Amino acid sequence: MSTDRVINQPIENETYVSQPITAFMESVRRIYRTNLWRMIAMVLGFIVVGFGLIMGFAGVSFLSFVTGDNSTASDVVAPTISVALFLVGIVFVFGIFVVNVAVDYMYVQAQNMQKTPILAALRRGLQRLFTYIVANILAGLMIIAGFILLIVPGIYIALRLAYMNAIIANEDIGAIDAIKRSFKLTSGHLWDIIGAGSAAVVIVSLATAAATLTAAAATGLPDVATIIIVLIVYVALGLLNVLASAPLYFRYHQSALAHAGALTKQSTDPLNYLLVLAAIAAFALLAATGETPSSSPSLFDENFDTDTSIYNEA
Repeated sequence: MSTDRVINQPIENETYVSQPITAFMESVRRIYRTNLWRMIAMVLGFIVVGFGLIMGFAGVSFLSFVTGDNSTASDVVAPTISVALFLVGIVFVFGIFVVNVAVDYMYVQAQNMQKTPILAALRRGLQRLFTYIVANILAGLMIIAGFILLIVPGIYIALRLAYMNAIIANEDIGAIDAIKRSFKLTSGHLWDIIGAGSAAVVIVSLATAAATLTAAAATGLPDVATIIIVLIVYVALGLLNVLASAPLYFRYHQSALAHAGALTKQSTDPLNYLLVLAAIAAFALLAATGETPSSSPSLFDENFDTDTSIYNEA
């Protein structure tokens, strides 16, 4: 597997896949075999370094305040720290955008079965930063305008812009052209996109329900065992959510190849329609019971009791 940038090319024996479960599994296989751990390491490294710098400057500023140092040196140092903290915050915000593009780039390259070094991904993020910001501002305005027009147009526009960030990360075109290209590539592929996304929703929802049952089963176990189980649940759900994003990039990869004539578009698999209904039902069920990924077992829940179990009865 090469580490060179590839715009879009079919891998060996690749055919167009409309079946959403197969598309999900294939996209996950590709990201796992190429860029998954690099991507996770990059994001975690950015978070640790970024928050470390911010908390470091904030801590020094706080210590200067509580010690009541009124020296001339303190009068100079305190404003300097405040300015430095502000600048670090600004850099951190733009760094988030750079990492977002880098992650998109790694996802896309994974679908080409290309391993991407972290520095190469970050360099690509810097190169495409301005285009990414401008395109997302324009896309946001378009979606907001669509939602103002009775919601449905907003949903439709959001779906037609599904490939925009992948295009920005992978192709050397401007913001407006990226928006136009997303509309072009999603034409005729919307149900495949929705179906793949629905497959991810159903799988993540089932995993969340299983994680909740696992945490509930930990009731009565020793404190250390309970904490370990909860941590494992969080790590597993986090990893699954990372993998659940892969199908979108797989769809972009195959749509681009189909429009270029490198793959033959298949008719939409009926399972795409069924999975949309299943995803709506799964989301409604989880929302009704309050068991969403954001509400999965927490060590910081107000009902958490390390003396007895992970959850006390209300």
